[in-house]
Amino acid sequence: MGQRLARAKNKIKLAGIPFEVPDLAELPERLDSLLAAIYAAHASGWEDPANAHNNLAEEALWLGCLCADLLPEEAEALGLLALMLFLHSRCQARRSAAGEFVPPSMQDMAIWNVAMIEEAEHILRRAAAMNAVGRYQLEAAIQSAHAA
Repeated sequence: MGQRLARAKNKIKLAGIPFEVPDLAELPERLDSLLAAIYAAHASGWEDPANAHNNLAEEALWLGCLCADLLPEEAEALGLLALMLFLHSRCQARRSAAGEFVPPSMQDMAIWNVAMIEEAEHILRRAAAMNAVGRYQLEAAIQSAHAA
């Protein structure tokens, strides 16, 4: 990972790309790439059967919260946050003691994080009210159905 970061930094330096925090006005045009990167990080942590990268999923969730806070009128930022909250709410039940994947229909719902599910539902409703349906909202709606 360290070598990858060093190579990426070198490429950025050689290309002359400035490293700066974009203005809020620039964020909407970068939103699709930003959300895709956050979701990819979450998926990398989420899919690890040994749960060694769970911190990566938690960091992605934190970034999703930050994104939704900075862009509260962007339906897809809210949709991604809702999606990650739905997924994260079941993280304790998604693997068996042997580390095998447990489908949602067979998970122990008693160990789901109900407060997180309720928060995800609330955020998904806020996103849906904006009438700008996108990929993350649709995936969150599927997760909502699993939670129900």
